[in-house]
Amino acid sequence: QDGAYQALLIHDFIVEDGFIYAVGYDTGTPANDLQVFVLDARDFSALSLVGKYSNASLPVNPQSATLELLKNGNLLYVASQGNGLFVVDVSDPARPSGTLHLENSHVTSMAIGEDDTLYVGWFDNTGSSMGISVVDITDPKNPVMVGPLPVSMPVFGLPEREWR
Repeated sequence: QDGAYQALLIHDFIVEDGFIYAVGYDTGTPANDLQVFVLDARDFSALSLVGKYSNASLPVNPQSATLELLKNGNLLYVASQGNGLFVVDVSDPARPSGTLHLENSHVTSMAIGEDDTLYVGWFDNTGSSMGISVVDITDPKNPVMVGPLPVSMPVFGLPEREWR
C-alpha cells in the first residue's frame, strides 16, 4: 500500500478460513507500535488488507522483543514481551479491537489447553523470576492468571498439542 509498511517487522502469523492474521511492530515509527493485521487470503495473488489493530502507547524495542499469536474462535491472543497479553476480537475482520491484559508481563509464549485454560511462558525483566502460568479463559475476553508453575529457565515456546 504505497510503501506504508516498508518498516514492518512481522513476528508471527496464522492462516485460517481465508484470512491471514499477522502481528508485528512498525519499526519506522518512533513508538515501534504493535500492529495486528487481518488480510483477505482467498486469492493469494491479490492479498488485501481487511482490517488493522494497533497500539502506539506501549513502545517496545522490536530487536529485543518477541510476539506470538494464537487464535481461539474469533479472538486473537497476542503475547507481547514487555507489554503483556493482548486479546484482539476479530469477529468483525474489518474492525479488530483489542485490550491489554496481564499488563507489564514479559509474556513470551502461549498454548491453549483443556477446560478453557491458556498457558503462558513468562519472565520478569530482572531474570530473577520466570515460569509458566495457568490462565483461566472461561471468559475468553477477560483472561485471569490463576497460578504459576515456576521453572528455572525462561520459556520461549510451548507446543500446543502437548497440553491438549
